[in-house]
Parts: sequence; structure tokens; C-alpha cells
Amino acid sequence: MNQLLDIAKVRSAIGKADWKTGNMVAFIQMVVENVSLQAARNRVEIGYRPEEKEVNMDFVPDFMYKILTNLIYNALKFTSQGGRISIRSRVAGKSIRISVEDTGCGIKPDDLPRIFELFFQSDAHKDAGTGIGLALTKQMTEAMGGRIEVSSRQGEGTLFSLSIPIRHGGDRLEKWVPEAKVAEHEVADSEAPKETVNQDDAITKDADIALVVEDNEDIARYIGNIIKDSFSVVYARNGREGLLKAKEYVPDIIITDIMMPECDGLEMTRAIRQSPLLNHIPVIIVTAKSDDTNKLEGLDCGADAYLIKPFNPDELKLRICKLVAYAACSEGSTASC
Repeated sequence: MNQLLDIAKVRSAIGKADWKTGNMVAFIQMVVENVSLQAARNRVEIGYRPEEKEVNMDFVPDFMYKILTNLIYNALKFTSQGGRISIRSRVAGKSIRISVEDTGCGIKPDDLPRIFELFFQSDAHKDAGTGIGLALTKQMTEAMGGRIEVSSRQGEGTLFSLSIPIRHGGDRLEKWVPEAKVAEHEVADSEAPKETVNQDDAITKDADIALVVEDNEDIARYIGNIIKDSFSVVYARNGREGLLKAKEYVPDIIITDIMMPECDGLEMTRAIRQSPLLNHIPVIIVTAKSDDTNKLEGLDCGADAYLIKPFNPDELKLRICKLVAYAACSEGSTASC
């Protein structure tokens, strides 16, 4: 029903598309990470290979999330154990091209021309769904000025290809991801705290510090870019390193993933809550683990908030702001956002 309402909204322009500008590569990485848990349970290999590390473009985050999850979950549904799903992206002229390819059962040649029709269901598969997802995908792709194509061979797999313009009109759009780099003269003239991926000594005593614990470098930098105007940012690649950095810097906020090598985010959070030096620090878990069991476990181990990737950057900033302000008030000082 929600997807039918989404189709109606796209067709009638009810609920104006919320355009943003930002790094599409980081966005896709978080969607793929979100799906990777289910892929691992199904014993299907999934991977994303972008040709460019960063593609700043105009897009509608809600549309892109629905498009990508529909295509990837469809591929997962029809790919057997031991199969593979490959997601790729590359810039071609003034567009970005995104492909989702699987080694699944494929689509009948007679069904291919009708695959994007609303309510179309192939009789080749018992679990063919409702015939809504791909129609919604096509509607939202076209609403962003793009196009979608499909090719398939029965018994070998299916390839969906998206082509979406990098720019949408001439208006300046709100950023989905802040610019990753600042010109050298702007840094010199600015008093804003700086990223400290490998420059922890650049942190000043009077600056608020955020510790980002994330083993995926691109996602870690994405989170750092969101908050770098308000915090000096320290990075750690796993929970063990995060705990060491927390003891070294005693940050004002910690943002952590759950799934990391050596020591995961839950173990680190428990250790922080048991430490007399660190137990006052707010902890936000940002993860692809979206089920209620994991969320309850995260909150139970001492996290103050639990966000699902791909998260809304405005929500992350607001939660950080409120948690840091509350922690400051609890210590008898004042804080403002």
C-alpha cells in the first residue's frame, strides 16, 4: 500500500520531490551495507565497485533509496546460494550510470517488455511479488530525469542499468553530504574545527571532539563531513582502537558502527559504560542492522541512540546536538546548538 501511494505521489506530483546534492557513491555504499546482512544469511556474495570514489550530484534521497533497495532485494530474491550480486557505478558524460547485476535465474524473454508494468507478475516464479516494486522504480527514476533498462538470460542472470543526470536544473540545492574538501585559503581563514583522520594533534583544547568508530573509510569520512563544522573529528577503525582513542581524547560524543573487526561496537559501548573516565559520554550507534532485536541489544548495552544506514544526516546532527547539550547540562555547564 505504501508503494502504491508512492506511485500515486510521483504521478500526481503530490509531495514534492526533496532534491539534495551530495556524494552518490557514499549513498550507494550505505544501501549495499544495509542489504549485505540479508545477503550473508542467504549465502549470496554482494559487492559494490564504483569507478569514482566520489560523485557529487543532484538526486532525491528517498527515491534513490527505494530504487536501489528494490533492485538489490529483487536480485537477492532470485539468486541462489553461492550466487553473486554486483553493483557498479561510473560517470558517463553528464550522467551517472548505476548497474545491479546478479547470477540468478533470469527473466523469460516474453516477460522482459512488461517487467516495469504496474501489477505485472511473471508466471515463471511462484514468488514473483506484487508487480509494484519495479513499476515504482521506473516511475522514480524518470521523476529524476533518468531512465532504466533491463537485460536478462534465463538461467544466467539479470542486469538492471540506471542512467541519471548529475545535475538537476540551475538552482542551488541543500547538501545531502557536505563538501569533503575545503580550499586551503578557506581553511586558513576559518576558525571551524578540522578533520583529524591522521592529525589528532590538530585538536584544540576548547573544541568539542567527536569520535567516529567505523571500519569503512568512506562512510567514516561521510559522517565526519556532516559534523566537522561543529566538532574536531577523531577516527578509529574498530572498537579496540575506538576505546583507546576515547581514553586518549575523552570526546564529547561517540558515533560507532556495530560490525567491525577485532572488537565490535557493542563490546566497545559496554566497555565505555563500565569506565569511570568515559561512562558519561553519549554514544550513537549507526548501523545496517535494522531489526528490533539488534536495536534493543544496542540500547541495552548503553547506547543513547540507534540509527539505521542510510540515515538522515539532519537527524544525526540533531541527535548529536541534543545529547551533547544534555551531557553538558548534566555536568553543570551550558551548551547551545
